[in-house]
Amino acid sequence: MKSRKRRNREKIALEAPGAYRPDVASDEAASAAPLGPAKLHAGHARRNLGAGPGAKRGWRNDAEHPLTLAYIKGQLIRGNEVYTAKQRYDAGEDYRQLYEAMHRSGRDSTDINLVSGGSGQAISQITVDAVRKVAFIESHLKAQDRAIIRHVCGEGWWPSEAVRAACGNHYDKAVVPRFCEALDNLVGALTLARRKRYAFLPRTDD
Repeated sequence: MKSRKRRNREKIALEAPGAYRPDVASDEAASAAPLGPAKLHAGHARRNLGAGPGAKRGWRNDAEHPLTLAYIKGQLIRGNEVYTAKQRYDAGEDYRQLYEAMHRSGRDSTDINLVSGGSGQAISQITVDAVRKVAFIESHLKAQDRAIIRHVCGEGWWPSEAVRAACGNHYDKAVVPRFCEALDNLVGALTLARRKRYAFLPRTDD
């Protein structure tokens, strides 16, 4: 048991200016540390919770899609200066929406019977249009670009995985520029597709 005099001395020492207080120190350390989620994964990125200096830091979950994560991390600036990061992102998102609409039928864009009336299956006009558009866009992409765009924007692969699968492991340190190059070509293909109104396959009433 501590004596009353000893307790009083310790109390005075703690109240002195500049005195170290373990309880306050632990609180300050906790407030300075980023507020972490229950479980970190590849989609979490650190962010500031305020605009001013000394603002607390937290985590943002951008794991919904690798394209979104690449855009928020500023990785889509590594391409042709003619295009912006936002244009690359928008092109990838447009392809992603078409790809998702196309696969609602469980069929692939390379199945031409799906849009020519030879499949004998009832599908929605939205799916038919998506198949036509994706087929047109991909016909104006080179094989490697087509694979990269499909893997990342359509199937949700990480850009590093998609680039290496399409181009080989020698792209180990240049996957981001190569992904941006593929997105640049996607922007061009989308522009051409809209100009020609996706006139790749003739419409049929069958």
